[in-house]
Amino acid sequence: MLCSDCGNNSGTTYEQSLTTASSIDPSAYPNVVLQFETQYRRFNNEQTYVAISTDGVNWPVPPSDTATVGLPTGLYPVWYDGELTQSVSPGNPTIKRINISDAAGSQGTVWVRFYWYGVWGYAWYVDDVR
Repeated sequence: MLCSDCGNNSGTTYEQSLTTASSIDPSAYPNVVLQFETQYRRFNNEQTYVAISTDGVNWPVPPSDTATVGLPTGLYPVWYDGELTQSVSPGNPTIKRINISDAAGSQGTVWVRFYWYGVWGYAWYVDDVR
């Protein structure tokens, strides 16, 4: 769970919160899809991402403009522009499936990070990751 209200809209500094899951071994699978249940309510221009690392140290970095296109390999938006509007929440829970094959397919070790990027927002819940 991420609750960004603790920043109290203190200014232009972007809050960066994350949860890192244990590593997985998809070496036998060239095609890998990450599935999870999520509940998220967008407040303004914040963005949620899934990031993939093969060493648990080096991670793709979200852009400063909360973009959803032209992202580095291993960084995937959970919601694309237009999917969510301000103060509107999708169903509870929403099942998201993200194809992470380009970063995780046939890799021996992969870490998954859930990344929220913004100034102010409501909350983001993630559960049942597979």
